[in-house]
Amino acid sequence: MNKNGIFVQTALRCFIVAVCSELLFRLFSFATVFDMGLIRITLFSAAYALIAACICSLLPLKAGKTLSFILNWFLPVYAVFQLGYNGLMGHYISLKSAGQGTKVGDYIEPFMNCLRPEWFLLFVSPLLTGLFTLKTKAEREGQRFGLAMFLVMALLVNSIGVYTVHAAQLDSLYNDPAYIAKGFQEFGLGRYLIRDMTSGFRNTQEIAIEENVEEAEPSEDPQIRKIDDTAWIAARDAEQDETIKTIDSYLMNRPSTNFNEMTGVFEGKNFVYLLVESLDYMAFDEQLTPTLCKLMREGWNFSNHYTPRYTCTTGDSGFITEVDLIPDITICTENDFKDNAWPNGIFQQFANAGYSTSAFHNWWDEYYERRTYYANEGCQVYKNYDDLPIQTLTGWQSDLELMELSVPEFINQDKFMTAIITSAMHYPYEKYSVLGTRYLDEINEVHPDYPDAVKSYLSKCMDFDAAMKYLLDELEAAGKLEDTVIMFFNDHHPFELDEQTIADYSFTDFDRMEDLNIDRGQFIIYNAGQPAQEFTGVNSTFDILPTMLNLFNISYDPRLYMGADYFSSKEKVVYMPEGDWITDMGIYFMGSGEFKGREPEQGYKEAISKEIQNMLNISKMIFKSDYFKNRQFITTPKYENAAPAVEARRQAQAAAEERIEEITEGTE
Repeated sequence: MNKNGIFVQTALRCFIVAVCSELLFRLFSFATVFDMGLIRITLFSAAYALIAACICSLLPLKAGKTLSFILNWFLPVYAVFQLGYNGLMGHYISLKSAGQGTKVGDYIEPFMNCLRPEWFLLFVSPLLTGLFTLKTKAEREGQRFGLAMFLVMALLVNSIGVYTVHAAQLDSLYNDPAYIAKGFQEFGLGRYLIRDMTSGFRNTQEIAIEENVEEAEPSEDPQIRKIDDTAWIAARDAEQDETIKTIDSYLMNRPSTNFNEMTGVFEGKNFVYLLVESLDYMAFDEQLTPTLCKLMREGWNFSNHYTPRYTCTTGDSGFITEVDLIPDITICTENDFKDNAWPNGIFQQFANAGYSTSAFHNWWDEYYERRTYYANEGCQVYKNYDDLPIQTLTGWQSDLELMELSVPEFINQDKFMTAIITSAMHYPYEKYSVLGTRYLDEINEVHPDYPDAVKSYLSKCMDFDAAMKYLLDELEAAGKLEDTVIMFFNDHHPFELDEQTIADYSFTDFDRMEDLNIDRGQFIIYNAGQPAQEFTGVNSTFDILPTMLNLFNISYDPRLYMGADYFSSKEKVVYMPEGDWITDMGIYFMGSGEFKGREPEQGYKEAISKEIQNMLNISKMIFKSDYFKNRQFITTPKYENAAPAVEARRQAQAAAEERIEEITEGTE
């Protein structure tokens, strides 16, 4: 039997397996293999192999062989897990948010269904190198001097790799791997994993703040939202915490938005907010879901709306519309910072305006700790599966039942703002569920040739459609339909259904498989007293909160929110979790640097990318410092002027009431 030292065996095995794993992962994930990033990844792989071999050589022989075996299989298994998770959830996952991996544990079958046969080629290299080492006998090296030399060599190779990072101007991403896919592409699986695990020990936020050197002259334009920053400036100048001070300066220097003709259109009306699980274009069928189609057809349809998929998908989509900051893709933001104060949140803002606030959900807080962070956002009443007598069903609970139980809780209040978080349309679609089979007879009459999984999804959609009909009927019976605004949006497209199936059964006038269209979703506002309108400008989940605050004329400071009121003149930007972004000008793909759309002005792409990075960094700083706990007074500013559109409506209403009174007196 041949004899090789454990150093040689481990170094060769780790290097071969690492390079093969990186090559295959790049091919499967990015459809590319050979670029400058591959040179950097090869250098990092060599450094990793040498360091791993040194460590194994220093351990007792049995322990060294065991560690060598684990290292041989770890990277391929990690690669397959990331590919599968991306296939299931639509994004990669950081180890810092590994708690969300329980989703895979709870839904192992759909996770396994996402695995493609070719991905298992990743296991060939560890298998072959393992078989090779079975024919050789490993022995410990006795020369520590040789190991020290190899360790120095590893550090040298690693330094060259780090130099290429600097040369490619990737220092920011390397120091703070906020974009997972880009990190994999530029640094490789192994190096990204190391940087991800150690990023919490580095202070990496670099915020570019443009100080207003010249104070602008006071404007007489009545549309300008005038906010007095005197108290805020004083607090900033007296602040000892540099992080808080940095946040103060950044937010204070952000451009605000003005009043507009839509300010206060819904002032004083009730508000029902719905976060709809897995809602998609597929759900809108005139014969099967007539209520949904009515709401889209007769309401305000924001038809170019995007729902970015962050790490905690449903939770993050909701959290964005509640506090309007950019989630950290490496963690489950709303859970990690659930104890933060959110006086700027949607519930507290409406509570400040005299609304009774509440929220209802037909599952318990298994994934997202809503009871805690809703309370900190100003939600006065929260009831979920633990509080409501909801029937437990196989494959998620009924939204119709949720509506039947929750509507009586708020409909008789004088002025209510309530959030309803649904679950009926959640997968599984590939296997049995109660709601997935409840309406199959009706579906088979209309679409007998549809795949079973699509039928299951549509059956679940019909339950939600019935829930919305119940809501409309109850509001009308209570005489509150015209005085209530219903807003609903999707959290993400239906997971488990493959993207091609979603595209085939969406029946949209755009290709769901093109660009980032798989993440185009629904944002619909319905009020029986308003005419139907379609708004075609680009917008996203980030724009929902400031848009609704403006429509209800709630006192807020636009500078505190990362999105923008849709009806303002400020450019709307869709921030995707991996660094891509979309505006009305076009789409920017961070991975390739390609811009697809109208030719922008010089510096346009760089300016938006820089501002998004700043907003991401400032959001992290706000989360970690619990910023609004120290700055609650800035979240409900007192305007120095009133919105002209609001004043005009109030005067018109007063005149109408006066005219009615005159007519009434004349008939007596």
